[in-house]
Amino acid sequence: MPTALLTIFCLALLAPALHCVLRSATGWVLALPVLGITGWFATLVPAVSGGKVLLESKPWVPGLGIDVAFRTDGWCLVFLLLISGIGALILIYSGGGIGTWGVFLVSYCFSWVRYSASSRRIISSSCSYSGS
Repeated sequence: MPTALLTIFCLALLAPALHCVLRSATGWVLALPVLGITGWFATLVPAVSGGKVLLESKPWVPGLGIDVAFRTDGWCLVFLLLISGIGALILIYSGGGIGTWGVFLVSYCFSWVRYSASSRRIISSSCSYSGS
């Protein structure tokens, strides 16, 4: 999941430079990695449809025991497929007329993929709560 997010984030940064060089092919070039990410999300369907929840965690602030966590269940995967698939179609449709809007379109896709896949919380292994 972090690789998919990093790819989309880098696309957003490269969109204006790509448009200066490629002009009419910008939408297609930006859409190819997003289509690849959609395909990767599609490979998760068999595991998730069997009821498995995919969890991935990376240390963020190791000294405090804080991790960045990603959780992919069935509902999340539906949104990931919709967001990346529709995002790729919009990029293809926009073609060369994407201009500087490419940054906003790809950033929008990035923010929704990040939101959908995040576990929506900071997990701290050093803190525990025992309810009474």
